[in-house]
Amino acid sequence: MAAIDALVLPLEKAGAPFTVIRRVGTPWLDAWLERQTGESTKNFMPLFGVFLISLVFLVYRSWRALAAIVLTLGAVVAMAMGLGDLIGWSNSMVSTLVPLTVMVTTTATLVYIHSRYMEPGTEPREDHARALANKFLPCTASMFATAVGFAALAVSDIRPVREMGLWTACGLIVAWFSCFTLFPALQSLLRCPKRSAAAGTGRRFSAFVDVLVPATRRYRWPLVAGALLMMGCGAVALFGVPGKLPALKLETDALTYVDPRVRVAQDTRRFEESNGLDVLDLWLQTPPGRALDPEFLRAWSR
Repeated sequence: MAAIDALVLPLEKAGAPFTVIRRVGTPWLDAWLERQTGESTKNFMPLFGVFLISLVFLVYRSWRALAAIVLTLGAVVAMAMGLGDLIGWSNSMVSTLVPLTVMVTTTATLVYIHSRYMEPGTEPREDHARALANKFLPCTASMFATAVGFAALAVSDIRPVREMGLWTACGLIVAWFSCFTLFPALQSLLRCPKRSAAAGTGRRFSAFVDVLVPATRRYRWPLVAGALLMMGCGAVALFGVPGKLPALKLETDALTYVDPRVRVAQDTRRFEESNGLDVLDLWLQTPPGRALDPEFLRAWSR
């Protein structure tokens, strides 16, 4: 398609004999979606990396703790993405959510474990055992609940959605094993520092808690009622009201995923408005060996 553009687009710039050349068809839309998906992945992954490094370093103020978390995340994401090639899952626009979902969930679990490990204790071995024992049940329940939720997408008939769900679930299982095996090993190997004494809570946070807790108790009924009301509004928007409000439509048109300012989207919309995009199938049965015979094709076209 790049070669076609190189030959055809200069004709449009020349202004003659063609005034406008429009590119219409699924290959152009697929090429744009594939290119934008790759570019967006290159953009949001570094942004998440900067956010992760900043968060971990500001919270723990330790390059060793940062190295242990980053190395664990790198190994988890690499193994999770490698499962796709090993099992045979295809990389698509939907599957770009797999590494991000695995990284976010794993980061939360690692922060829980390391925060408990940093509390003042005796020996690192006992501190590891205490931290892992304390966080094993909540972190396991959280990660496996997330994995089951994504694995439920296996019932979908849409292949990219089905594979993304199974891919994410397998990646989270790998992350669970790594959080309770690889991460403690890296903490010991890198000798991550611990707090020498219990850290006191700041005055501002204590004042905030003193206001928040009584307020949530005093206004508990309005808060719960508001939450239920918003839940009902979401259900109405999703399923609609018979005879009153239509349900949300599922966008299946490829053009809905393309920036309307892009030339290929404008060309396709213009062609759709003027000519339509109906698909016609024409089946021809020819004598054996005559399908590519020039004389037969010339006689048939007459």
